[in-house]
Amino acid sequence: MKNPTPGQRYRNEILTAEHQAKDLGGILSVLAPGTSPPYHYHEKRESIIIAISGEAVEILEGKEPPSKPAM
Repeated sequence: MKNPTPGQRYRNEILTAEHQAKDLGGILSVLAPGTSPPYHYHEKRESIIIAISGEAVEILEGKEPPSKPAM
């Protein structure tokens, strides 16, 4: 999808309590090149990050775990 807020991060919740989701959430984020989301952490929750194009780096507990593109 094309970023509806060019040059800025776009974030849309796609799975919420309205969908009766109790232990699972879904967020679609579109990042402009060279940008990142603000620092945050997840308590008792895991993340799945899928880079559709370009590259992504996740920093986990101060380290960059190795990642490979999905094919």
